[in-house]
Amino acid sequence: MGGAASILAEPTLGVDACVFEMVYPTITEAVNNRLTMRLGNWSRVLSPLLLVQLRPRIGVDAEALRPIDHINRIKVPKLFIAGAEDEHTTLEESRRLYEAAIQPKEFW
Repeated sequence: MGGAASILAEPTLGVDACVFEMVYPTITEAVNNRLTMRLGNWSRVLSPLLLVQLRPRIGVDAEALRPIDHINRIKVPKLFIAGAEDEHTTLEESRRLYEAAIQPKEFW
């Protein structure tokens, strides 16, 4: 969650550059991916039951945990690292986050 936390930080972090390794675009996708890894595709039906617990347990809604909606605030150079074998965050999800970011940026 370090990459997501750095993207969601208010105010943005005072750094010269950022490296993001397999950061999920939304908490909903992150939960779905992890449920699927452990229990199979059918388990995605459980996702809403977990996500509804965010507000009472940690004080935020799933809509607030969407790095893809905030990545464009990061103005410093960004390196996105992703791999096709990672099941926590898919390559397609990583590419979407990269595409939502403004320049300067690189995808590796």
